[in-house]
Amino acid sequence: NKIETDQPSLFDGTVYGRTLVNWEPEGNFEKDSNNDGVADGWISTFGSGGPGIPSRTKGKFGDWAQKLIFSTSSNPRIYKNLNLDSSKRYLVTAWIKAKGNSTRFRVGNGSHTADTTFANLAVSAAEDFVFYNVLLPANTPKINITLMMQDAGSAETDEFTIDGVFVIDIGSSEVSEIPLLSKNELEMRYGNYIDGMQSVRGALIEHPGRNLVPPATNVITQASSSTVIALGTNLIELTTTAAHANAFIVVPVIPNQQYAVSVNLEGGTDFAIYTDSNTPPPLLDTELHQRLSIVATIMLYAFISGILLPALVGFRI
Repeated sequence: NKIETDQPSLFDGTVYGRTLVNWEPEGNFEKDSNNDGVADGWISTFGSGGPGIPSRTKGKFGDWAQKLIFSTSSNPRIYKNLNLDSSKRYLVTAWIKAKGNSTRFRVGNGSHTADTTFANLAVSAAEDFVFYNVLLPANTPKINITLMMQDAGSAETDEFTIDGVFVIDIGSSEVSEIPLLSKNELEMRYGNYIDGMQSVRGALIEHPGRNLVPPATNVITQASSSTVIALGTNLIELTTTAAHANAFIVVPVIPNQQYAVSVNLEGGTDFAIYTDSNTPPPLLDTELHQRLSIVATIMLYAFISGILLPALVGFRI
């Protein structure tokens, strides 16, 4: 998005968000280079009999999805192996629809005959694609992703279609959050298929804008025992020979707007914000970088709690 400002300058803000990478490069089933009905990168196989009947059909994402129709009692399946970075944690997701109740969405550790199953989810019959997900355990260097129709309950009318396979690495906070999320919340957060890499998602741009605090030469002290010296545009030195001396500056603000206020302090100095009135209630006292909803002019105060103690104060709003 374009950000317009009345003071064009180099961007000095911070962008928060994440770049998403799908570790499954053929999860969209869009290519079938040899026209065998099985998408590139995937394998169609069987148990003791013949394979299922593979084909591609209209997808949820893009033009194509992978379809497999039951043919004989032979556990027909499609699968693929995938190498991962064992130092990361992963979530595997897929969109699947099925006829019959024999389809299974299975994720294992890729060791084939010695395979450990992380998940073997029964796929319920549905007319439309349904979201499924598997949270992998730590230290997983390799997995296999399998869609199969088990012999038990299989019928000639059974079939499944899969699209949008997504393998995403997740942070530690997400690992603890995922078991607590509802199916709808998981679908909203992780259900959008990413083909390859997507740049920053859910970006929050924090740009401070111009400083609204008047120059430090406008700082006022209320005690004759205090001296204020402006060392820079928004930097002052406050020196006092009495306890609880203060210096303040009045900052005009727009009513009912939010402002982020920050200040850098040295030595036993406190910071407070008050409304501009005869008996001002404090809006903030010593807590910095807090967002405020201001409805009147505010006064920024710097208090020195000790004596004979100079303090440097830098204001920003």
